[in-house]
Amino acid sequence: YEIHWTWVKFSKLVERSRLVKSSEIICRAWDEANNTQPRDLTWNLMGMGNNPQFRVKTSEVEFLGKRFVRCEHPTEPGTLKGGWMGHTA
Repeated sequence: YEIHWTWVKFSKLVERSRLVKSSEIICRAWDEANNTQPRDLTWNLMGMGNNPQFRVKTSEVEFLGKRFVRCEHPTEPGTLKGGWMGHTA
């Protein structure tokens, strides 16, 4: 298929009020040929996932009397339980 992806570090400042109103953040990349990452995760025969658009679920929480935006990643590292993918599987 001749399509290869790699991670590139970047940052983006977003107002807290915009994060509170959203239910998830999605990060998607393009290359110079206008190829983009697939929307959904697929697995190959070796059990390895491809590199789809990254999704983080967000919610507003209170902690010690202050309001925060909580970001829940799709999975937890290693054998830890958690992550929003576990809720939808």
